Amino acid sequence: MLSRVSVPLSRAWRPPATQRLAARTITSSNIGGYEVFDHSYDAVVIGAGGAGLRAAAGLVGHGLKTACISKVFPTRSHTVAAQGGINGALANMTEDDWRWHCYDTVKGADWLGDQDAIQHMCRLAPEVILELESFGLPFSRTPEGKIYQRAFGGQSLKFGKGGQAYRCAAAADRTGHAILHTLYGMALKFDCLFFVEYFAMDLIMSDDGRCLGCIAMCMEDGSIHRFGAHSTIIATGGYGRASSHAHRHIHAQVMAVRWQPVLGSPCRIWNLCSSTQLGSSLRVACSLRAAEVKEEFSATARVNPSWHAMHQLRRILHLVMLSAVQ
Repeated sequence: MLSRVSVPLSRAWRPPATQRLAARTITSSNIGGYEVFDHSYDAVVIGAGGAGLRAAAGLVGHGLKTACISKVFPTRSHTVAAQGGINGALANMTEDDWRWHCYDTVKGADWLGDQDAIQHMCRLAPEVILELESFGLPFSRTPEGKIYQRAFGGQSLKFGKGGQAYRCAAAADRTGHAILHTLYGMALKFDCLFFVEYFAMDLIMSDDGRCLGCIAMCMEDGSIHRFGAHSTIIATGGYGRASSHAHRHIHAQVMAVRWQPVLGSPCRIWNLCSSTQLGSSLRVACSLRAAEVKEEFSATARVNPSWHAMHQLRRILHLVMLSAVQ
């Protein structure tokens, strides 16, 4: 279930001023000739997109001392490029059901998506949208004052038999921009500490396999920082340049692939890669195990044997296998 604060965020715990002044107190040590700066937190979030900011806001709302590490300023994370809106079965425009949304998502992924994750996402989508509204996200409105929902590609009613669904909740044409600014404001409201332009390089693992934090480099001066934490959240985003021209994503998802064997836990690339340049409906869900990736990509290539699609799949498979070897 969606993690939510036990009381409205407007009345949640807020650290006293004296604690906030001392929050960035750090120590340093010399390791291998390098000065390493040590930080200690209850939780560390790697990534400051929509997922990372929501995690950070929830953690500080519960009273946990939290650090959020990001390569770019939080409101410049690539969530800002999401213009269309958020799909959720609110039924503000027409009748709707989260099961119909789930069907459309599974079908749109050519049955390659993680169906447990898809079910969870679609079932909770209306609740998440209303939560964002309660945080202050300025959704567009219908004449009745409800959240405006527009028609969007691949969305249908009654398991594909009821026509076009109006399911996409939007804030004009800048929904992602509104999400980032709203969540960034909520995180700052409860004094989340942001380390902007810090590059997460590796996780700190104990001998018994527990994650104890991460190592990051300050991109401004090249200094090394060691973040110790009871909990570490990896929110590094989708696979870089598969369906976008944003160069900064290349490190993000490759690092998630790199960390998967270390963590020893199931980890998948949730973003679906689409070959929109060809006007096709090619979408694949990438598994982090190279054998599964190869099998899924081969099946997808048989459905859509275009040169561009094959080039995309070959490039992603190469990166995944290279990261697994390293």
